[in-house]
Order: sequence, then C-alpha cells, then structure tokens
Amino acid sequence: GSLGGVGGPLVYVAAGPNEVALWDAAAGRVHQVMRCVAAEDPTTLTAHSGPNSAAAAAAAAATARTQQQVPSALQPPQQQPQLPTPGSLDVLGLLASPQPRVPGIRCVLPLHSGLLLTGSSDRCIRCWDGARPSYSYLMAGPLWANDTLLSAPPSALEAAGGPGSAPNPQHAMGFAVPQFRYQYSSNSRTRGVPVVEEQCSLEGVVRLAESSQELRQKMRVHDQSHGDALTHMVAAEGYGGGRVLLTSARDGCIKAWK
Repeated sequence: GSLGGVGGPLVYVAAGPNEVALWDAAAGRVHQVMRCVAAEDPTTLTAHSGPNSAAAAAAAAATARTQQQVPSALQPPQQQPQLPTPGSLDVLGLLASPQPRVPGIRCVLPLHSGLLLTGSSDRCIRCWDGARPSYSYLMAGPLWANDTLLSAPPSALEAAGGPGSAPNPQHAMGFAVPQFRYQYSSNSRTRGVPVVEEQCSLEGVVRLAESSQELRQKMRVHDQSHGDALTHMVAAEGYGGGRVLLTSARDGCIKAWK
C-alpha cells in the first residue's frame, strides 16, 4: 500500500518479523516503523499457574523486549544469497520439504484518514495510528493461541461449594483462560526513526466454568477471527450505506467487518 506525502510518494513495506515500515520511495528513507513485540505464549503456563507464574512470564517477556533487535527496515543491507544453478536445483526436494513460513504481516491497507490496517500470520487485524500511537488497537483476532484452552479443575473448596455446603456440579470442570493486555507506544527511536511498538503482556490466567456466560462470550469473540494467516484486505461499500472491511485468509474464508 502507499500514501502520497510531501517530498515524494510514501510506501508501506511489510518485511521482517511482524513489522511494517513507511518509506519515502524517492529518497529511499524510512519515516516510521510499526512492529509487534513477541507476545507471551499462554501455553507455557499450566492450568494451575498462579500470580508467581504470571509474574515470571511477564519478567521473561520484558527481558526479551529489551533484547529486541533493530527493526529490519533500519538494518544495513545484507549480501544477497547465491542462487542455485538450474542443474543443482532439487525441485522435488523443495516440494517434499518446503521452507517454513516466517511469521509476519501478510497484507496492509492504508486509509485516507492516515490510519493503517494490517493483517498478520497470527490471524490478527490491527489498526495503527502513526500520528497518535496510543490510539492504535487490535481490531480482531484470537484470544488465545492454537485454539486450545487448558483444562482447569476447580480447587477443593470451590468444588465443595464452601465449608459445610453440598458439592456443586457447576464447578466440576473449567478452562484456564489467559488475560492479555495490549499497549502501543512510540517511545523508542532507532537511528533517528520513530518506532511504534505493540507490547502484549500476559496479566494472568483465570479459570472459567464451562457453563459460564463469560466463557461463552469469549468463545464467540475468539471464533470470529480467521482460522489462518490473513492474505488480503479491501474497503468496500456495504449494503444500506457505510463502509465495510473485507478480509480473506488462508483458511479459505472471506469475512466482512463493520
């Protein structure tokens, strides 16, 4: 995607691990970088994880963030790898063992308002506000990784319904639901270029009963997201007026968002 700007055409280029850069195509200069700092994996926490486990995971994520490498758009050019000659290319081997897909942004959609929509391999749609980074937000996406919730048996007191109470069958089983918090800021500058970062932190894990209304609502929100990496996005006129966002993904589905 591209936007016109003073001094030359501005082009959004998605490259590197979960980042997109705004380039001045005429001057060959980067104006801004927007990227996602690696999120904490909820599957590393067990169903019985408590505050100490959540704090340890948050500390590990903070350490990883401080060690985050320079954005790919701001790194010096690397030497191009030598391409194989036609005679040495093992086509059947490549088809049998394809290269793994690198996670990252798969599609971008600049809006006339100056906002930028991105679709990623993590199945998330993000809205980036380069002028006001704190107004950026996660528009849609899964609430937990791998579509899997860990079983979380209740505590002995909860299963009994309290001291002197009869066993409560509603507390027989539940699920450990991770609680994530997304924050956006532009506090860092690398080589004079502002870098807008999304930081995802795991605030804890709560146990929700299988029959609870809160769990059903979270399941509906989770199931609204695509089942695989997003590939295309386009803004279109909706029925009865108004604009809608159409997205497609590798799951073979096309969805409309208001």
